[in-house]
Amino acid sequence: MNADRFGLIEESIAPITASAVAQQKSYWSPAKLQQAKPVPMPTITVAQHDLLARKIAEESASTVADALTVPPVIPGQFASPSSTPARSTNLVADTLKYPYSVVGKLFMSIMGTSASYQGSAWIVGRKCILTAGHCVYDRAQRRFYNNVQFIPQFKNGATPLGTWNVTQITTLKEYTTLRNGEELVYDIGACILDKPLPESLGIAGYTMNQPLAKGKMRSVGYPAQPTGQFPFDGKRLWESVGDYNDEEDPATATTSPRNYPMYCDLTGGCSGGPIFETDDNPVVVGLNSHIRLVSANGPPEHPPRMFSPYFGDAIGRLVAWMKQNGGEPNEPGFDPRGNGQQDGGHDAHPLVEIKSGLIQVVENLNTLIGKL
Repeated sequence: MNADRFGLIEESIAPITASAVAQQKSYWSPAKLQQAKPVPMPTITVAQHDLLARKIAEESASTVADALTVPPVIPGQFASPSSTPARSTNLVADTLKYPYSVVGKLFMSIMGTSASYQGSAWIVGRKCILTAGHCVYDRAQRRFYNNVQFIPQFKNGATPLGTWNVTQITTLKEYTTLRNGEELVYDIGACILDKPLPESLGIAGYTMNQPLAKGKMRSVGYPAQPTGQFPFDGKRLWESVGDYNDEEDPATATTSPRNYPMYCDLTGGCSGGPIFETDDNPVVVGLNSHIRLVSANGPPEHPPRMFSPYFGDAIGRLVAWMKQNGGEPNEPGFDPRGNGQQDGGHDAHPLVEIKSGLIQVVENLNTLIGKL
């Protein structure tokens, strides 16, 4: 099966040889890391937001998957949730504790230019990460970024655990083709790494096809654009814990899937970082994708809100692609430590099985028709 069967586009980066690794390390010198700018975070107008909301309604209505929560693989260190006001933003004190341990720094460049960028990503398997689509694919240039490197536990330029090179990269076709803000429903990208990540970091759990109960959410990432209140510089991991806020959903709990907003202070550079529930077993319910403008020409609304793409069919497609390409993603019945299926598990999510089966039927019919 190839990426096209999952509705993805992908790029396989040349095999990571010793010379390629040396070249990559040479490219990402300390000076180059310092010069990397935050990857531009998409903005959306109120009118575009309305289009996006309708697109999500279509997406959730057409899905064939049941609501699903995949539990995390939590290392020995765990950070208990804390009580916060409507919005509280702080440096992460202990990045080795889950859920912070699964968040890392992402660097990328544009081939043939001197431009280099930084973003955030999170561990979803032994050899794979998820991030925002705009952190892997440049829509303006219509091409993938290159020299993509993931650094867990990044702090003040230090790489205590080393660096991981991206060997394969993908995003959703809808993200590359849709316009007027509708593409942000699919602003998700996936990367396969050149070697397994340390088990001590853990692996994030996540939800899909699931309406959200209102409550506090925890946005985590490496913001790099300072504000008058926060000295963001991209060198340290921050969190912003804020209330779910959606003026279109006044009920006490959401009744339909949506690209929900949360109050959040994080800025450019946090793109692709995860948004967790703030309970005793936090899983990822979204990622840092885009912000909304007060008017067509700005400024951002205040208090600031962060929007996420919809975690539905798209996540199932990306997980299937990562599994096919050796990323060992965290999924139902799959042991991320590499021991195969667990008791009672199944090989793939029902959505992927059904979609792949239907595609196979169509291909078989086309073959038969061609022989007539």
